[in-house]
Amino acid sequence: SFNVLAMTTKGYNYMVGLLFGQAQYIATERGYVTQNANMVVLYGLYAKSHLYFGMEVLLLLVLFHANTVLPKAVLYSWSVWLFGINIVAAPWWFSPQSTNSFWMQKSWNDWRKWLDGTFDKPNIANGSWAAWQTKMNQNYRNRIGVFSKAGVLFCNSFGRLMLLLVITGSLHGSALYTGVSQMDQFVVNVERISAACAAMGVIVILYTATLRTSVFTREPWLKFPDKLWKISVYRGFVRIGLFLVWNGLYFFALHVETGTNSVFRTYFMTTLATICFMSVVVEGCALVGDKAIESFGEQWLPIVPDEGEPEPKSNRWRNAIRPLIFRSRRGFAYARVIGDFWYKEMDKVVGLLIFTMLFCLSLLPINQLQTMLIWNETFSDILDKKVAVQETVSEVLD
Repeated sequence: SFNVLAMTTKGYNYMVGLLFGQAQYIATERGYVTQNANMVVLYGLYAKSHLYFGMEVLLLLVLFHANTVLPKAVLYSWSVWLFGINIVAAPWWFSPQSTNSFWMQKSWNDWRKWLDGTFDKPNIANGSWAAWQTKMNQNYRNRIGVFSKAGVLFCNSFGRLMLLLVITGSLHGSALYTGVSQMDQFVVNVERISAACAAMGVIVILYTATLRTSVFTREPWLKFPDKLWKISVYRGFVRIGLFLVWNGLYFFALHVETGTNSVFRTYFMTTLATICFMSVVVEGCALVGDKAIESFGEQWLPIVPDEGEPEPKSNRWRNAIRPLIFRSRRGFAYARVIGDFWYKEMDKVVGLLIFTMLFCLSLLPINQLQTMLIWNETFSDILDKKVAVQETVSEVLD
């Protein structure tokens, strides 16, 4: 488990070094063996390099087993399961007392404060989710060009793109549309998935705009911690409402009966395809750089002539496209807002899954096992060092 954690960390830092020229060590602000690190510390360190990738691997494995014969499929995938679980669980496995109920409660409170921007420790994970998100994406946004960003986006989303392609090709399994040949069915599936992605895009924008309004945003409620549950309930109603909107759009405008496949399978596959596509779009929006927001189209803006000189003729078309340039800048800024917003939503889900995992582990004697393993490892290191010192002294005396 530790080797998987260490190699994943080295691989991530090596990739960062290739892209930006160096890999930076980030201190955990704890003694590795003896002190506990809470959720904010570990999530801030390992989310980008371990947790996102591990969660995606586990999700793909669940989808794989949902479409295969389970006993036989496990023979092919057990090692991948171990890999994905190790990546996600290792940071907490090697953090002593992480399944202790007291530390879990403290970590939960710190986690919520970190997400809301009220965390009182600015040196840990940049003090808030917003500052951490900006810091972690700063190099990707401002130090590489468009083609490099496209390469990073393609590599990060390769699994989702392949899944989207597979779903598009097998949306209805072996069933055919009435009057459509098998060769033409893929084109029809592409059109249907495209329409579904467009509908999901509208819902994503509507969801983002709604939860960022003054009515549903959490910021005004932070002054009343005992009433935060109310805004959570209100935001929950918005989520349920937009989920019902998606179901309505699908069943009234997108669903087509094929006769041999269940309605649920087609609905699930279509929804999964739209999520894959929109996740790639959101990730791309989060990579929008400061230059695009602040100075896009600067070379096409009207030229200010020197005093006494006539205005250049090119200013006619430059003045015509000036509103478009400023709209584009606002569009880039809003695209980044959408990307950051959905990254935060994803971090909430990932964090909730991790706390669920820790709660399940807390039902087992994990604390005792961790204490025993760490104590034995530490005691063994002390003995090795003592023996090495004695051997060195003996060699010198002899």
